[in-house]
Amino acid sequence: MKLLVSCLGYDSGKSGLSSYMRSVLKELRNFEDDITLVVEYDAVADFQEFKQVRVPKIFSKSFANYLWSIFVLPFIARKYDCVLVLAGNRRFVPFGKTAKVGVIHDLSQYRVSDKYCALRMFQLFKIQPILGRTFDEIVAISNSTKSDIAKYWKLDKNKIELNYNGVSARCEPDNNILKKLGLDKYVLYVSRIEHPAKNHANLISAFEKLPEQIRKNHKLVFVGADWNGADVIRKMAKESPDSDKIIFSGFVSNAELSALYKNARAFIFPSFAEGFGLGLAEAMLCDLPCACSNVSALAEVGGDASIQFNPHSVDEICSALTTLLSDEIQVARLIEKGRERVKLFSWEKHSEKLSALCRKQYAKCSSLKIFGVPFYNGRMNDIANILAEKAEKKSKTSVAFINTHYLNCAYENFSQRERLRQFDYVLPDGSGVSLACKILGYNYRDNLNGTDLLPYLCEVASKKNLSMYFLGGKEGVAFRASENLKKLYPNLKIAGTHNGYFDDDNVVVKEINDANVDFLFVGFGAIIQEKWVLENIDKLQCGVVLAVGGLCDVYSGDLKRNPIFRKLGLEWFGRLLQEPCRLFVRYVIGNPLFVLRVIKYRLFGKNSDYGKGA
Repeated sequence: MKLLVSCLGYDSGKSGLSSYMRSVLKELRNFEDDITLVVEYDAVADFQEFKQVRVPKIFSKSFANYLWSIFVLPFIARKYDCVLVLAGNRRFVPFGKTAKVGVIHDLSQYRVSDKYCALRMFQLFKIQPILGRTFDEIVAISNSTKSDIAKYWKLDKNKIELNYNGVSARCEPDNNILKKLGLDKYVLYVSRIEHPAKNHANLISAFEKLPEQIRKNHKLVFVGADWNGADVIRKMAKESPDSDKIIFSGFVSNAELSALYKNARAFIFPSFAEGFGLGLAEAMLCDLPCACSNVSALAEVGGDASIQFNPHSVDEICSALTTLLSDEIQVARLIEKGRERVKLFSWEKHSEKLSALCRKQYAKCSSLKIFGVPFYNGRMNDIANILAEKAEKKSKTSVAFINTHYLNCAYENFSQRERLRQFDYVLPDGSGVSLACKILGYNYRDNLNGTDLLPYLCEVASKKNLSMYFLGGKEGVAFRASENLKKLYPNLKIAGTHNGYFDDDNVVVKEINDANVDFLFVGFGAIIQEKWVLENIDKLQCGVVLAVGGLCDVYSGDLKRNPIFRKLGLEWFGRLLQEPCRLFVRYVIGNPLFVLRVIKYRLFGKNSDYGKGA
């Protein structure tokens, strides 16, 4: 699967959302091997190990970036199998055939009526729900967010996937930050400085009401970059009688944040609404006693491992702070509960589920049909891995290929269509199938022809000691092909070869079975090879049997592949030049006829008058 991951909304790496993206991608690459990121210029350096699609710097401003995602990204996404949008409540990919999975973090802005200006709130309540409903799969990081999505975007709650965020072990601490800020005993709040949503104001008021003996020995530390309304909070802190005890660290490095967590006396999270509250889970991981608001996802994440309070009540916040800083028995209980609760949150599980949801969407377009013949629509890596697993388990699997000529045969021959339907996998081969898919409006993925598939199978067979047998072609062709392959893959195990001209199937089948074959390649030409495979597969004891046409002719060197024609999608023309007499009817007449038949199939579908021949 070719996965495109949108990292738009990265906030220059200075927000909880950017931390989320880094954590997810670190784990996601363990489940997906073909990932491309869409990144803004401020994220390029942080994701250098990934392939990237870079947004032009002119679109770096929030609104311009938002429009770029809506109107440009869908066209880029056409080359991929699925788009995973990691900030699905801020960026959208509203059209196009590519499947879209969106992770929704926080719809708290719907609950805080004066959080943004009137125009932004109009966008949130009127435009965002329409865009949000264009996701094929919606992921909520908490039950609270799941409920908000269902309520504000008017979606069936059962169609929203719950997937809790994870929590990462902290890196080695940089304790210099403690000296820099003059910290000894302190209460920690990690969140961007945003007013009123993050509720710093009530926390400052509650801190001012603490008993003097507690207040004089502790500081209140705010960790996070300035955001909307930060000037209000800084002014309030400056005018507070305890201004010398209210510390703003600004944005800090991971090592500095580790030191701040490790040395704090307690952690508090008084926000009015959160989609998850990552800082709360991180504090539990660091053995800090925690208190949080009793609303939104904070109550859900904190559970019985936190003291919970009404975020609108200064007195309740003050009481929670007092307990955290004076009640040793309660503190010990909270720490122990936190150690258990934090086990619920795993980046590995979170990323694995995202991968599974993307693959669920990928699978929806993995079976297409032309002329009533179903075929696998996937990527070369995926089918190679599938077949290797089948061979390794000796799980008997039949594979056929369809190109323009084979599909013309199937169109004209009812029996051939029925044969192809009996194969476990039918793979698309050639530019003709690609053209047909365009005419039919299919989202076609890869040309899975046998000649290009074989190197993938040889690679995995060499690593797993799986054997191959080549059956077909004139005398010596299969043998020369196998010898050439052994030069390319020295560890490849060739169990045997046989030409395609023999009288007794049973003799050949016995020879193959005696050789303990994992992959059997059968090349007799269209119709004949499919009939042979289906007639003998129950007698064969090998894992995967592939009907591969002229594969041995290519790898023996008898049939040349022109790289220029291949690149242009005209490989058939190269073959025609090599064998004009034999292939004139197949290509010069057959190709235009195929296109006309596909157009007819598009217009009339199942009512098309296919041939009835045997």
